Order: sequence, then C-alpha cells, then structure tokens
Amino acid sequence: MAGGYGSVDTSTCTKVTPECPVSATLYGDYFSTGACALFVAQYAILIASQLGLGWRSKTWSYTAYLFVGSVFELIGYISRVRMSFNPFISNAFIL
Repeated sequence: MAGGYGSVDTSTCTKVTPECPVSATLYGDYFSTGACALFVAQYAILIASQLGLGWRSKTWSYTAYLFVGSVFELIGYISRVRMSFNPFISNAFIL
C-alpha cells in the first residue's frame, strides 16, 4: 500500500493500465494537455504585461506580489502539463 491509494502500488506505474488505474493517481483523473498549455501561455503573457505595467506605474510592491503569485500559477500549470502525459509522476509539483 504505497502512497495511501488503497491496494494499488503506484511506485512502478508509468502509464494507465488495468493494474494502474487512473483513479489511483494523485488527482484521480487526467489533465487536459491543451487547456493546461493554454493557461501556461496566458500566464506567461500576464506576467510580461504585469511587469511592464508595474514598471510604468512604479507600484513596486504590488507588482512584486502579483509577479510571485503569477509565477507560482505558471509553475503549477507547467506541472499539470507534465502530468497530462504521465499521471503517475510523483514529483511533478516538487520545486
């Protein structure tokens, strides 16, 4: 019993099979690669525009907080894109 997923040992799973069902993954479902890639692109554009607007309006602290939050969102969606190819990646969200 590895990882708290019942009787399924997910440590050796590399793809979804009858022995390694998708319900035994961290989220219990697949991520949509297209949707996650779209959000990666949108957050990358958002970060660039936030930095430009923050520089122009000279709101340094506010820009820094938005930048850090957006970077973490971007990292999260990049990890979701990685998990869409193999939902059993256990270290996709480890920084």
